[in-house]
Amino acid sequence: MDLDSLRRALDAEDGAAPPPIDPALIAGSAAYLASDAAAASIAADTYWPKWDGPWWHMLLLFELGAAARIPDRAVEAMVAGLGALPLTIFPIDPADSPPGTDPHRDSSCHCAVGTMWQVLAACGVDVPRAVPWMATWPAQRRRCTTRRRPSSRCRP
Repeated sequence: MDLDSLRRALDAEDGAAPPPIDPALIAGSAAYLASDAAAASIAADTYWPKWDGPWWHMLLLFELGAAARIPDRAVEAMVAGLGALPLTIFPIDPADSPPGTDPHRDSSCHCAVGTMWQVLAACGVDVPRAVPWMATWPAQRRRCTTRRRPSSRCRP
């Protein structure tokens, strides 16, 4: 589909607003985020299970304009979990992950960093102060993509 076709398709929409979100669904996500199960999940992994874990519920509430409904307990657990990640870079090369670390579980991906920054900021967190390594992420990424050296040298 080209841009003109997309514009025509969008113009053909009747302009009806989507149905309202059921407040019980928002309350359900907020209740889950306040639970022991959510705290345990964040402690085990800040990102996974991606599609039904605390990360997803926090992002959903943020996207719906309901970040104020995210319990402090979940925010504090996420800050602690992100701060405790052993790898504060995005491992590209096997040498980026020291022995004993898992590049898939002991680091964050670009999506997780970018979205969780927004969520935490919307919850009143001073992200660069609370999780300092996240503040270096964009500069680290630029260095890695502009250098012609192995990725293991692309560290903050």
